Amino acid sequence: MNRDDYLKRRDWLRLAAACGLGAAPTIRRVRALATRWWPMLIVRGPMSKPCPPGGDTTLPILVTAVAARCRAIMASLNDMEGVK
Repeated sequence: MNRDDYLKRRDWLRLAAACGLGAAPTIRRVRALATRWWPMLIVRGPMSKPCPPGGDTTLPILVTAVAARCRAIMASLNDMEGVK
């Protein structure tokens, strides 16, 4: 596991503040991106198996890693009551 596998609400808020961004819009954007990518990975993940030709396993590994990250981000945002 990497350090960034553990990003929680407080981390997103700290990063937003460091960049001069508002907390609520940042949280909405993070949630929207994770929510948007998750269904695309479910649909496209199986289609990535035949590509690229030659039996390269990199793309399926990448799809699995990004899907896991999206799940982790969405789970970490569950404690965001009160932030709209």
